[in-house]
Amino acid sequence: LKAWLTTYAGTYYLAKNFDVEVHQYGNEPDGYLRDQPDEEIALRFQLVSDAVHCAIEDVNQAFAKSLRAQFAAPVLAGSPMSRIARVMMRSLRTDYHGREMTRDLVQYFNRHRYGDRARQNVLEVERTKQMMLEESATGQMIPQIFTELNYSTGGNWARPHITTTSDSPQVIHSLASIWGQMTAVQGVQGIFLFKWAAENIKWSNTVCYKFVRESDERSAAAASKGGPITDIGYVTKNAEIVRMFGEGFSNAQDLLETRLRCTDPHYQAYTTYNPRESSYY
Repeated sequence: LKAWLTTYAGTYYLAKNFDVEVHQYGNEPDGYLRDQPDEEIALRFQLVSDAVHCAIEDVNQAFAKSLRAQFAAPVLAGSPMSRIARVMMRSLRTDYHGREMTRDLVQYFNRHRYGDRARQNVLEVERTKQMMLEESATGQMIPQIFTELNYSTGGNWARPHITTTSDSPQVIHSLASIWGQMTAVQGVQGIFLFKWAAENIKWSNTVCYKFVRESDERSAAAASKGGPITDIGYVTKNAEIVRMFGEGFSNAQDLLETRLRCTDPHYQAYTTYNPRESSYY
């Protein structure tokens, strides 16, 4: 009951005041749910999902909003094919009373991933799709998102013998390959680049540099005339990849076939077209 109430209250407040629609729960349960019985695991998902959906439905009714509740789980740190994930998929259409629902319990299959090998990331996405088809109460998959993803964890970057940074060529290549294959080929719906170091952490090899402004001539000219400042903070080339994919693949722009003459199998290219701006990315 406490979990339901606290989730409902927080969701209601955020929906009412800030139109927040998407919530995740709970962070990396691999550690604290792995020894729980299947029934307890399912109940946690059912209660929290119900609280999220009820809160947003109540906000819509009370304030004439049209928010769409979206619940993301199980937020796994380890294998996406674990028992926790399978229990969630089998419970996809059952509420906490054991009654069948007309909507999915979970709208996004959410997990974390830190690994430098693009092929391993891609393979896990495919295996997760297969697991969902095998276990889903509806026989259907739900979209995958990553709320933590990077080449390495902060702990690895901090090791004195590590010589690579987020600007190292192999890091940039690996992350770009992961982003390209996941967004363009595999239909992953969202990726959040995660693990940055705070300025006051004295690591030998920080994950990102200090957030300083880069000079942008157009922004400077606009600012001199009282316009908005559109400079971006410098967060390494690794993070710049995120911005590039965010621009190129935003708003479900048309994905075009990209024909390559390069024989190097490691070379990949993805192209989208924005008809409104007549721009290719």
